[in-house]
Amino acid sequence: PHRDGGQNYLVIGPDGPGVNIEAMPSTSEVTRVTEVPFVHTNHCLDQGTRLEEGERNPEHVAGSDDRLERGTELSQDLDHFFSDPSIARRAQSPGDVATCGAVVIRPREKKLESVWGIRGDSPWESFRL
Repeated sequence: PHRDGGQNYLVIGPDGPGVNIEAMPSTSEVTRVTEVPFVHTNHCLDQGTRLEEGERNPEHVAGSDDRLERGTELSQDLDHFFSDPSIARRAQSPGDVATCGAVVIRPREKKLESVWGIRGDSPWESFRL
């Protein structure tokens, strides 16, 4: 299929295992997602798809890399993960990027948890799937 830009898809089966798909205009990379928590930030993880990323501000790249590392460290403590200031971003001015929410999917439990904004400012909401 034709793609004009980068897209990311996370597809998980009802028993838990799934795949993460990084799709760029000419390249797609599939990563199996199993028992280990899978952390993804707003940039390509695979070297093949990274070659197609547009030019990025080095400061933004460093920030994404730091959030990915911190997210991996905190992946077992979701309350801390989604409220950590290095991951959850607050807008300081109207043009800033800010965290608008988070979603945790637990396919084996048939449960989805979400929070509006930054965890700690709002409670988790749980939904049965």
